[in-house]
Amino acid sequence: MGYNQMNTMLDKNVQSGISTPYSGFQSTLGGLQSTFGFHSTFGGFQSTLGGGLMTPGWKTQNGSSTDLDLRKIGQAKNRIMDIRLNQVSDSVSGQTVVDPKGYLTDLQSMIPQFGADMQDIKKGRMLLKSLRDTNPEKPQGWIASARLEEASGKLQAARNLVMEGLEKIEKSEDLWLEAIRLHPPNVGKNIVANAVRALPHSVKIWLKAADLEADLKGRKVVLLKALENNPSSVRLWKAAVDLQEPEDARSLLTRAVECCPLSTELWLALAKLETYENAQKVLNKARENIPTERMIWIAAARLEESRGQAKRVPLLIDRALISLRLAQVEINKKLWLEDAVECERANCPLTSKAIIQNVLEVGVEDEDRKHTWMEDAEWFITQGALECARAVFAFTLNTFSKKKGIWTRAAFFEREHGTVVAYEELLERATENCPDAENLWLMHAKSRWQGGDVESARQILSQAFRHNPNSEEIWTAAVKLESENQEFDRARKLLERARNSAPSPRFWMKSARLEWSLSNLDRAKDLLAEGIGRYPDFEKFYMMLGQILAQQTQYEEARKQYVEGTRRSPHSIALWLLLIRLEESRGRHIKARSQLDIAKTKNSKCDQLWLEGIRMEMRAGQKELAQSMLARALQECEHSGRLWAEAIFMEQRHARKTKIVDALKKCEHDPNVLLAGSKLVWAERKIKKARSWFQRTVKVDPDFGDAWAYFYRFELMHGSQEEQEEVKKRCLQSEPRHGELWQEASKNKKFEAGEEIGGPDDYGYNYEEKKNGLLKPIHTLEEQKEYMQSDVFAETYKGRPLHLMWRRNIIGQWRVQPPPRLFCIDRNGRFNVGHACPVCRDEYLFFDYRNPELLEHFLYPGTDQPLPIIQTGLCQEQYITLQAQLLKAKEHGTITFNVPFRHFDYGTCRDLPTVEDIYPNPKMVFETHNRDVNTNWDEWWVRQEKFIKRLR
Repeated sequence: MGYNQMNTMLDKNVQSGISTPYSGFQSTLGGLQSTFGFHSTFGGFQSTLGGGLMTPGWKTQNGSSTDLDLRKIGQAKNRIMDIRLNQVSDSVSGQTVVDPKGYLTDLQSMIPQFGADMQDIKKGRMLLKSLRDTNPEKPQGWIASARLEEASGKLQAARNLVMEGLEKIEKSEDLWLEAIRLHPPNVGKNIVANAVRALPHSVKIWLKAADLEADLKGRKVVLLKALENNPSSVRLWKAAVDLQEPEDARSLLTRAVECCPLSTELWLALAKLETYENAQKVLNKARENIPTERMIWIAAARLEESRGQAKRVPLLIDRALISLRLAQVEINKKLWLEDAVECERANCPLTSKAIIQNVLEVGVEDEDRKHTWMEDAEWFITQGALECARAVFAFTLNTFSKKKGIWTRAAFFEREHGTVVAYEELLERATENCPDAENLWLMHAKSRWQGGDVESARQILSQAFRHNPNSEEIWTAAVKLESENQEFDRARKLLERARNSAPSPRFWMKSARLEWSLSNLDRAKDLLAEGIGRYPDFEKFYMMLGQILAQQTQYEEARKQYVEGTRRSPHSIALWLLLIRLEESRGRHIKARSQLDIAKTKNSKCDQLWLEGIRMEMRAGQKELAQSMLARALQECEHSGRLWAEAIFMEQRHARKTKIVDALKKCEHDPNVLLAGSKLVWAERKIKKARSWFQRTVKVDPDFGDAWAYFYRFELMHGSQEEQEEVKKRCLQSEPRHGELWQEASKNKKFEAGEEIGGPDDYGYNYEEKKNGLLKPIHTLEEQKEYMQSDVFAETYKGRPLHLMWRRNIIGQWRVQPPPRLFCIDRNGRFNVGHACPVCRDEYLFFDYRNPELLEHFLYPGTDQPLPIIQTGLCQEQYITLQAQLLKAKEHGTITFNVPFRHFDYGTCRDLPTVEDIYPNPKMVFETHNRDVNTNWDEWWVRQEKFIKRLR
């Protein structure tokens, strides 16, 4: 049966989808062929049931009939469920995808997405029916009606409506496409065959016909036939070329550019498949046919670059712009810059550079060039086009060769994204063009010094001196260079010259600091006194002089210097802190509090002074007073991150999380608060989360050295080698200068002299009790021994056995408790309990015969006998390990213990037979010795004690 016959076999009195003569019964069975192959006759109408796979329409046998067969109505009802199930069958393979158990739930998904109820659907049907009746030639009404039925779950009704519309509007492309979409592939092929006969020039229908083909060969045939009817369709040519092999594609593209000479994509695709010589010819023909297309010129430039013709690339781009301007083509700078990015991604940096050099000035006013070009460079960096950004900087520097800011930004770019050689070459050019730019000289010298070329760094600084003889920064850099390389005599001479040629308080301070670091305290004091005479208001002179005097135990003199400094510089917080700490260290707590009050009076709302007062009270053991002072401090300085960070760790462990939430509300981006949160999460052993907190902290303030120090320590304990190196690299690039601990360490005189500084105890006890699911860190035996000798261990366990500080979560005496758990840590190294045993819960502890101090915590005093397992609180795994390591310790002699004195009876050995008795030989005479008679050497000590008593 042909497609037209299949869709036109309609009784003239009956239409598909219209109510039958039977009142109240909507026919939904018409035109359906059963998947089981049976036919049913209903009310005089012969219908073929098939779940909506075919729509042959109604076929009348005897005309209308009024005989009602109730049995057949029941059969029809039983078939409705099969029809609905088939309606949601897989449109590709025909296999059902319905879950029988979830069928009722799936029916809910057929309701229209706009949430309309049945009344709204009925109203929509009526409106669309009116639209179809009034404008039957408009395909939009038929399509909308079909989609309404489809959305309401009546797929067959939707198909019927579309087919009815096609009978009236045979030339509607959209209606044919809708019909193809609604039908399964096997029926869709028949529909698309009729569609291409009705609309042979419809590109969309031909493409849809190709999509319905299952194999590649069929698609090729369909597309070639489509090209016979539509030779000027670029879409068809592209679709056909995509299915061909390279050789066949070249032939097809040759024909395609003849039929579509204005298609840039086809010309470029053909040029890409051709050889170098043929590609040149193809691109020349393309330029002749499309003189206004920029992509052809760019493709030609990329072709020349790929062949190594670097000199021809800028010429082609220059000719392209001239040709396009002659053709009245507007040069869109944004499009050209995007093309430059694509060229770089295609590994054609010369083409991208040529594009930038020719279009960077397009549409830019002279006064806006610098700002606009810097924005272009930043945009290229965000796009990852580093060569394009480098070309923008080069072009800008050629135009503005005397601008220090541009040279600085270009140097930062090369330092971040380029090589050391390119960075130093750029700085060399920068210092030649801007010899008075101090920062460029310093960057150049520092780069050479970091590369190990100290002599070259000295020469660069010498050149900088000639151009900037009075620059404090260059003098300071030269002194630092010599000091870092242990050339202290050269540093002294430089500082002496600096004090004479460019007088500044910094040079006296640097000179005194150098002498102080070399332990020349008298010379340092003389320099500071000389500096105070010249610059009496420079606060750092008093600070350094007071510290030197305190180091020499001249505390009263140091106090006088601090007092004089605070009188001349009353707003110097560092001076006030030194004075307060000096008074406190001398035991003058009342005087220290008085000085603190004076400092707060002269410097209101200073969080550093409040923090010092809080810590001073904590050191004095006045915790309640410190908490009261903290509350007043937070009222006066509510946005101080220092105070909030201190408040977090002054709380009990269970309340710290709440406190950090309050702190983040007040100062969300303060590095001190973020660092406190990082340490808090770290203490809970949430490694991944702690790393993200540290990342956030150093990102908010890269100049905060304390965060970098803690972050690096964190990675040393929990990170890989790559992560450690990454943190170290980022810290060196950021060059942090601030931070309470960071400044204290960096300004330490031993640090400047290259000596090792004793830092605070690195060990800490993990107070997190809810350990379930956490990993237990792994430490070495040496770390365990150091930990057990640390102040943290002594403070945590108070010098008592470990098991006394631990109690099971069971009520009652330990003697009547049930046996302990088998183990606290699983095979993956994670805690499987929240409350681990005394050894498992402390990350540094594990039994080893080489550390008998830990074993002795679980032994009876002075013996080698372990305590009962219930009394120790150990899990069974650790108790077995204790017994095993105890045996090894006894074998290796690493543990000492008392044993009872044993009395040996030597009488048995005297009763043994002699050699003469065993081997009698009359010819051999054995020598005999006189034995002591009535002497028991086992009782020698008893007799000795009696003898001593008689002597007394």
